[in-house]
Amino acid sequence: MGNRDIEGRTVLVTGAFGGIGQALVHALLEAGAREIIAASRQPQPPNDHRIVTATLDVRDQASVAALAEAHAVDILINNSGVNTNTGPLAGSAADHAREEMDANYFGLLNMCWAFAPPMVARGNGVIVNMLSTGALKVLPRMTSYCASKAAAWSLTQGLRAELEDKGIDVIAMFPGATDTRLTAHLRIPKLSPKTVADATITAIRDGVLEQRVTLTS
Repeated sequence: MGNRDIEGRTVLVTGAFGGIGQALVHALLEAGAREIIAASRQPQPPNDHRIVTATLDVRDQASVAALAEAHAVDILINNSGVNTNTGPLAGSAADHAREEMDANYFGLLNMCWAFAPPMVARGNGVIVNMLSTGALKVLPRMTSYCASKAAAWSLTQGLRAELEDKGIDVIAMFPGATDTRLTAHLRIPKLSPKTVADATITAIRDGVLEQRVTLTS
């Protein structure tokens, strides 16, 4: 099997019970994944025999390491994230920035530390990092969130440079505002989680390493 195959593969999705996460799990089932490890801090009972639920806090290295020891993963989708919707001068800005960086940057790094080495040992694998168009353009009322996603984008580029000659594809997804709990307060046009999930499946299958997902794309 090559990296573009989803059918018959084991896929790990973090943040699997949020809006995009649930859409990803459904899309992966339709794509023929053999096993989906649906990981979250608050997992829910599975509704398909191919789904294995797992309790995971990406910020906790011990939690991540335990999951990596328990499962051999072909495709890792780093989907979990935090958005406090805080501007740079809010009284809580520093605390919220640390929270976002801890989850969106260091959490992603923890996952890659744990799951990339086994992929390298096998000589194949896919890592998908769910970033945001905010990684490329700052939104004033989400400044620290955008900063954390920009840091994750820099990390993604570094991972790709290290892993591209080892048989590992590192994909960056850049969805715009998506209709999930994190954007419930925004009264703007939004992507559906299904649109983001379907674009992710297409990026894996087509070997697209950087994919923006917007209402006009």
